[in-house]
Amino acid sequence: MGCGHTKDMTATVPEARRPCPIEQQCGGVAAEYAECTVCFEPLCDMPCAMLHKNGARVCRHLIHQRCAESMQCAGNYTCPECRGPFDTASPLPRLGACNPREWFAAVDVDGDQRLDKNEVLTVLKAQYRLDWRQLEEHLDGELWQLWDQDGSGDLKFEELFADTGLIAYITGDHVAKRFAADTSATSRAAAECPALENTAAWFRYWDTDSNGTLDIQEVQRALMKTFNLGKEMQRVHTMRETLDAVWPIFDLDGNGEIDFQEFTAPNGLGETLALSVAMLDRKLPNVATATTAAIRLRRMASQPYLGPGWDVCV
Repeated sequence: MGCGHTKDMTATVPEARRPCPIEQQCGGVAAEYAECTVCFEPLCDMPCAMLHKNGARVCRHLIHQRCAESMQCAGNYTCPECRGPFDTASPLPRLGACNPREWFAAVDVDGDQRLDKNEVLTVLKAQYRLDWRQLEEHLDGELWQLWDQDGSGDLKFEELFADTGLIAYITGDHVAKRFAADTSATSRAAAECPALENTAAWFRYWDTDSNGTLDIQEVQRALMKTFNLGKEMQRVHTMRETLDAVWPIFDLDGNGEIDFQEFTAPNGLGETLALSVAMLDRKLPNVATATTAAIRLRRMASQPYLGPGWDVCV
């Protein structure tokens, strides 16, 4: 998974976080934190959208409705998580007394008329502010057994309506109270983040699984959190464009990950991103300057990066 030997092991490193079983099946760092893959703000903060093509779900991924609309306005019609092409972004319905069939159909991604644990948990994460790791533990045990009355392992539509079924559980206060998330930890994490200019400390801080590498989604999320960009859609898109443009030149082995040396080397990815942010912060207050910054970084990406110790001509 990367060059762990490049780490300074005397530095303070966050406690290692290993992916839980559902994260391994369902996605990357955005899924790990129940966030939108575009802006990396919590999914439950805003209405979410499902992606369709020719009337069928493209994938199980959910993003904020406003992010989907912003992508469409920019001419981007691919899922930011799996790159599946879509033509329509449909609102994800919230479960209520009058729409159980609509909600069931939305959650049933594969259209098999049954809901599995992953499908249910994905939607609960998108619509409720939860400690979903704790919820997952209970789903694997008592809760699913309670809801799955025929013991099939999946939920049929009729099973939702039992007195102790999924609808009664979700529409009551059980989920929100029993599995309430601790938001103070997230606030503390953002406040304690090192400056990007300190590339070594910044890398270690955001390498939350301590594997010595960052993939592109981890870097995207770290940038959004470091500079609090999630609610500024123009800057979100510019930062993503910039990262997409420069990533291939620093990912020398093409494995989709950047190791500690590739990030912290002179003229490495860390310095390049810090330069990009400085250009944006120095900007005139209009869209043109953000576009100019992305173009300059793309031009930089066209120059050969030869690894640590070599200079990049800009």
